[in-house]
Amino acid sequence: MVADLRQRLSSAGAAEPKVKLAFEEDGAQPIVRIQVPAQPLDQARRLVVQGSDRTRAEAVLREMELPPGAPLDPAKLDEGQIQLGGLGAFQRVDLLTLNDLPGQEAGAWQRGDLALRLQERSPWVFSESFGYDNTQGYHFGLNAQRLNLGGMGRVLDFGIRAGDQTLDSPALRKAFPTGGIKRSVDSTSLGYTDPWFLPGSLDAWLAPRTRFHMEGAYIQEAQAAFFARRRRFIPSLEWKISPTQRVQFGYRYERVEVAANRDSDDKPLISDDNLFLLARTPARSIISAPYLQVTVDRRDRPYDPTQGAYFMGRVELANQLFGTSPNSSFVKLDLRQQWNWAMGFHAEYGVVMASLRLGMANPTASSAQDLPLSERFFGGGSFTVRGVEPDMLGEVIRTDGAGKLLPLIIPLGGQGLVVANLEYRFPLFGMQSIWAEVFVDAGQVYRSLLARTVPNPDKQNHPTDPTVPDTIRIFPTFPALRITPGVGLIFKLGFPLKLEYATDWKRLLGRPRSADERDTQLKSLLISAGFQF
Repeated sequence: MVADLRQRLSSAGAAEPKVKLAFEEDGAQPIVRIQVPAQPLDQARRLVVQGSDRTRAEAVLREMELPPGAPLDPAKLDEGQIQLGGLGAFQRVDLLTLNDLPGQEAGAWQRGDLALRLQERSPWVFSESFGYDNTQGYHFGLNAQRLNLGGMGRVLDFGIRAGDQTLDSPALRKAFPTGGIKRSVDSTSLGYTDPWFLPGSLDAWLAPRTRFHMEGAYIQEAQAAFFARRRRFIPSLEWKISPTQRVQFGYRYERVEVAANRDSDDKPLISDDNLFLLARTPARSIISAPYLQVTVDRRDRPYDPTQGAYFMGRVELANQLFGTSPNSSFVKLDLRQQWNWAMGFHAEYGVVMASLRLGMANPTASSAQDLPLSERFFGGGSFTVRGVEPDMLGEVIRTDGAGKLLPLIIPLGGQGLVVANLEYRFPLFGMQSIWAEVFVDAGQVYRSLLARTVPNPDKQNHPTDPTVPDTIRIFPTFPALRITPGVGLIFKLGFPLKLEYATDWKRLLGRPRSADERDTQLKSLLISAGFQF
């Protein structure tokens, strides 16, 4: 036993493994006590790297963080190996002793000599994708990555997402319907990532390991309420506080042009002038907003998690001081929390998931009547309240549209959002590739959170009457949460594909409902991918 302990201590990096034995008499039964005292670790002597042809030695040594003379702490060695693998330049990273590489070194192997056997990845990675969702329509994607730029782990990203707005194919629109409203999210983007931002230059203000990311994108987004063209530029700095905690500080500059959306026949749902009048929103906005985001992810995996919790908090300030349009200034807070509990060993009996999301925003400029449409919260559909039609949660307006005979319902979004979800998903008939789910969603979108002052419409009829005030104060209303239980099927085809249906609990119990609740209830199956809310 003592010999085995010494061997284990030596493997763990102890320079001179020591194990103490003590014998004690306790009546007829002697006691043997084994003690492992604190002892110094071996020190790093040499690090030989094999297989790093395109990656610079500076990047390898930077990730390993193993200078000569440093203690060979097994935990630190594992952390360095993980960091080097996360650089994105290598397919495989093996940490060995020189004794495991015979013939590689002319000198004799000594304690403290280590070797890195690396296998580099191809510098170019191409990927294609296809997706379909009732709330965003179909899309084809093409992405190209240039890895390990300059041999320092930097990455250049090129991405194209082409949906109905770009392809404009009647056949695809018919094969992948989104209801009577045209939906699409199309984009072209260019990104750059440096895993180390100015190392050694700003250590007094920044953490030594600071990830810098910069992205520019042109986005065309068609939602139930509007159609927007976004020209976006976002630089950000990210700090990895711990294996599960990240802090990101960034800046979003965005030019947005908003217009009325179109239906599946490519006809406008409403005139632009009427949309801007009803929504109290400008047609063009410049959003210039610094933001702070904190993420804590303790899930076993980000997609299809079986256990662990996830938290994300983001605060954003778009102010005229930073260049935001006078009629578009706002402050926004978005909080999300998710919990996952595995039922049985390795979730053999399924997973229970609960999530909560709170969103709050408020215009900060005196000239802003409301939030820009592109910055409001919307709810309903996949990942929010699944018994409500996509984006239709909260206050809606009814209009005959542009020359239409039937009335249309257009959501206005809001300054507040509350969503709570409880879900149990489980293997169906013991098959791991097909799961079922039962869930209850609850949520609401609130048009405004604070009282606001607006012009008094009666003043136009009585312009000289001093008893009629020029303005009136409107106080917000907070309608009850919409509660919708539902069921679904999940097909795990490398990624989870979900087919879901939910309905209002009042409908199930025969309770009276408002016209808006009846007209905005889910009318068909929801199709989506993933589990994140």
